[in-house]
Amino acid sequence: MKLSHFVFLLLFSLVAAVGIAGPTAAQPYIGEWSNGRGEPLIITASTIKFGNDKPVAYQDVTRASDGKSFTLQLTAKGKLNYLSPFMRLTLNGKQEMSSEGADPSQPGS
Repeated sequence: MKLSHFVFLLLFSLVAAVGIAGPTAAQPYIGEWSNGRGEPLIITASTIKFGNDKPVAYQDVTRASDGKSFTLQLTAKGKLNYLSPFMRLTLNGKQEMSSEGADPSQPGS
């Protein structure tokens, strides 16, 4: 096999693997969460909904993750009420998650 064919197959395999495990794969933050006051935070594969607010579209913009920390960018226009345009989610086991506003220009955000 020529080197160019091998490189092509290797790149194709990497792209296929990223495509399979990318945004379409279920992320561990997807689900229904609750704060200490019982207000729900519901995260689906494409929206975030806090309390009685309307669902807001988002995209996962995590650069690199240890599987516990993720950065989401809310893509809605206008006021987001209690949510920040960028959110950092940190999972502490399967039952606990913390969230905070994130600065996308800072490493680790």
